[in-house]
Amino acid sequence: MYAIMEKNLGGKPPFYATPEELELSIETYFATLKKGQPATITGLALYLGFESRQSFYDYEKREPYTYTIRRARLAIESLYEAALTTAKSAQGAIFALKNFGWRDELSYNLIDMRAATAALFPDELLTPEQIEQKNGPDKPKLTPPD
Repeated sequence: MYAIMEKNLGGKPPFYATPEELELSIETYFATLKKGQPATITGLALYLGFESRQSFYDYEKREPYTYTIRRARLAIESLYEAALTTAKSAQGAIFALKNFGWRDELSYNLIDMRAATAALFPDELLTPEQIEQKNGPDKPKLTPPD
């Protein structure tokens, strides 16, 4: 009596019928780039027919297309990574890689900090008795605070 309807998950229907069709379009994008023209996420999204980068990223969440989109993003990320060592200025590549989740980090070796501090500030790590001994009997004596 009632027609069985397929559940509508919402959103626009997929641009591509299969992941293989999407992969072919991605390969064509890379092949059509002119020499010296960089591959970009925005360029790829436009080529594939998306209206924004966010739509491209949202498409990655669609289960059959996840692997294909991630591989395409990884290919572009790889090009930016290579630009770190080959470009005259790496600032653009650094900016792009930060948008891929890369970050600048500083690390400290705290084990060597006491030795480094002692070398730079030898009096800072002495006990009050050692300072009195170093300064001699004519210098004022140090007394601990109450």
